[in-house]
Amino acid sequence: AVFAFFIHLIRELIKDVQDMEGDQRSGFQTLPIKIGVRYTTSLIVLLQIILTILSIFPLVLGWYGIYYHIIAVYLVNLPLLIIAVIVQLKTEPKQLKLASQTYKAGMVLGLIALFLG
Repeated sequence: AVFAFFIHLIRELIKDVQDMEGDQRSGFQTLPIKIGVRYTTSLIVLLQIILTILSIFPLVLGWYGIYYHIIAVYLVNLPLLIIAVIVQLKTEPKQLKLASQTYKAGMVLGLIALFLG
């Protein structure tokens, strides 16, 4: 549940940054419109750092084994952390689309990690 919450929240924030122009024209008050792109992307990185740290707890507590470790930590969270930093540095449409797609793939891999764990 924690994984799903964080990964969906982060992806929605990325999508909000991506759709900001249309949201402004439509009069929507999304987080990037209210606090700005820079603060929103900083929040994305912070949330991804928290998710990465939290994903290690099931390993420490012995809930999951090596498959979870490899998939969740190395194939999901570390690449997503890199993508989050890229989004913070460069909020061009190409990077935002790549980030959104990568987070979507991360959702699937995260579920696989939990099932194989």
